Amino acid sequence: MAAKKRIEIIEYFKGLSFICIFIYHLVSLYMKSVPPYIRYMANAGSSGVLIFFMCSGYVLTLSYYNNHRSTFEFLKRRFITIYIPYIFVVFICFLIPLIQVDGNRIIAFLSHLFQFRFFSTLYFESFGGHFWYISTIIQFYLLFIPLYRLMKKIGWKKFLIGSFIVQFVYIILLAINNLDANIIAIRLFPKYIAVFCLGMALCDYYRDDPAPFSNVNKKYAFWVGILLMIVYGLSSKNSLGRLFNDIPELFGVLLLFIFLYQVNIFNSNEFIQKLSTISYEEYLVHMPIMTIIFSFSKRTFASDVLCAALSILLTVIFSILLHKLVQTVNKKILAK
Repeated sequence: MAAKKRIEIIEYFKGLSFICIFIYHLVSLYMKSVPPYIRYMANAGSSGVLIFFMCSGYVLTLSYYNNHRSTFEFLKRRFITIYIPYIFVVFICFLIPLIQVDGNRIIAFLSHLFQFRFFSTLYFESFGGHFWYISTIIQFYLLFIPLYRLMKKIGWKKFLIGSFIVQFVYIILLAINNLDANIIAIRLFPKYIAVFCLGMALCDYYRDDPAPFSNVNKKYAFWVGILLMIVYGLSSKNSLGRLFNDIPELFGVLLLFIFLYQVNIFNSNEFIQKLSTISYEEYLVHMPIMTIIFSFSKRTFASDVLCAALSILLTVIFSILLHKLVQTVNKKILAK
């Protein structure tokens, strides 16, 4: 398989995941005029983060199959493509007074730059609560090569079972120590290790298959996906329930995404795959843009709709600009 080859359904997953996350943040956090039950339903969009983790495990494994770089080279490339755009966006947020933070603004920026925000609840969500994902995925980047070597040594089945055990034990420890609502403890890598490792295992399983997940039955994917999302919804009413529901949430969303890809509603697959090419940039900029735009909202439904439309437009525009900037910088640095 060529090193640059993209897997269509994985790109689809990434694009659709961002759409779900965007809707979740937009409706649940910013559109205050929307009825409470709609805002509650929008919370299901947060599931997109789990698919992001899974796709990261899949894509990294696929890339490493094709090019076994040294640990230093691997981390350098990850640093350039992930960390630098993230810090650039955080720095822009630092310069914009409308994006408020608790505590000292300079320390808040430094907490992102040097990643010590994982030791401070005051600065952990500074400049945007969504930035937690970047810090967690960086932890997985540091662990990826040891995890990959372990998977190749013991096989993907034992590897996957072991990752589920690690995640379950960590969740039990969180529950026992009453850390189910601790914003830092529930964002550390052990909380999502089975999700990331599932992506790695799926890549190993589908390694020579140009069309992964094509063997999944459409009706099965829909009905089992719906059932698992009902379980997820019922268990999401308190922090303890949310602590344990990542697995039904993950498989429920994954199956529904597979179903949507197979039915290709309104021939939207191609559009969503194209959207995935800037999904990381969209993830970085969407909440800062919403924060700025909705600071001018009058909290009426009409005002919120207008702000939502403007947020969508500006997110796309600034994501494209950031993507082009990142590509230019990457080519210059990696060419050296």
